[in-house]
Amino acid sequence: MNFLKTFLLVAVCSLAMGCMTGEMDLSEPQWNPPILAKDTCQNFDGRYTGQSLFQEFAQFAKWDYVRKQWRLDAAVTRASLKTLPYENKRVVFGEVRTIVDPNKEKIFEQYASTLIKQQGKIIEVFLVGDKGVLYSKVILNMTHKNVGCNKGRLMIRELSSHFGSELSKGTATAIEYEFYKLKDDSLQVVRKKRNWVGNMKEEPRRTEETQRFIVR
Repeated sequence: MNFLKTFLLVAVCSLAMGCMTGEMDLSEPQWNPPILAKDTCQNFDGRYTGQSLFQEFAQFAKWDYVRKQWRLDAAVTRASLKTLPYENKRVVFGEVRTIVDPNKEKIFEQYASTLIKQQGKIIEVFLVGDKGVLYSKVILNMTHKNVGCNKGRLMIRELSSHFGSELSKGTATAIEYEFYKLKDDSLQVVRKKRNWVGNMKEEPRRTEETQRFIVR
């Protein structure tokens, strides 16, 4: 009986194009503070411990599954320079997949570092391994609409939405990253995240994390 009721509800909603269509009512994500591309950011040039800082930047790169390349209109573009020592390519069910060896990854992390070089409106971030070997590179475009500065802090932002099914609400997620140097030259990263369900007029669910990366 419950199955029949659910089936009838879905049928009625589909015919009427009503009920919860899963559409997300997008509006201003209320960024705070505002970012200004014309402002000057701190200089982040330096080499920092670990590969985590590299991943903080790399997550903003977007893969184009149709063209099979990194999208050039994203805030960050990415290029692989050398295969990571803890990764292997294998064909699984006719599909090429990357397999990670956790033990080799732990060894790599002991020597890994993140190198940042700033040239004008471009910030280059490299993943460096043992003996200075460069494994990967991302380029942050400071002129991108989602990138800017506020009181010397580098700000990167992203708003994404996801459609729900006919019986569930859509969701929206806004992430905001702040990068700034401390007095000891270490780099502080603050991650702020907001999640909305249904529409963005309601108070979002908020999370915030802070991580510090020391100079190597």
